Amino acid sequence: MKNGTNVACLVKEFYPKDVTISLQSSKKIIEYDPAIAISPGGKYSAVKLGQYGDPDSVTCSVEHNKQTWHSTDFEPKKTIPGRSYLASRG
Repeated sequence: MKNGTNVACLVKEFYPKDVTISLQSSKKIIEYDPAIAISPGGKYSAVKLGQYGDPDSVTCSVEHNKQTWHSTDFEPKKTIPGRSYLASRG
């Protein structure tokens, strides 16, 4: 997801807990450690946040269970007057 220069990479419903989430961009400014939560069903969800000078060039990479996924494609999710929310797909 992205909103202006704020970017979030959301990973939902995975198990086991070990996951690596990274954000890559040509103009990195600030990147935060991921937050991981467990659901009542025993699966994990995580979000990694960052602020970037060029959010259109951000790639989210997720490594879990010896597999890797990448996402750089964003699409509009919902628009509220004065605000635009975007979701990653892929």
